[in-house]
Amino acid sequence: MSTCIRCNASFRCGMVDSTEEPCWCAALLRLPAEALPQPEQPGCLCPDCLRAWLGERDASS
Repeated sequence: MSTCIRCNASFRCGMVDSTEEPCWCAALLRLPAEALPQPEQPGCLCPDCLRAWLGERDASS
């Protein structure tokens, strides 16, 4: 299990957890890594936080 760097929720990351299926985030808009929020520690966002961040990003554009 992975831990969200924004809210600390546990979630399954297809890349980190080495699953046979693609990660849930692969179905979302692809962004360059430098477009993502830059946390103090590297890691992933949970589905809720990534969707919220994408919504915030779209609203500010």
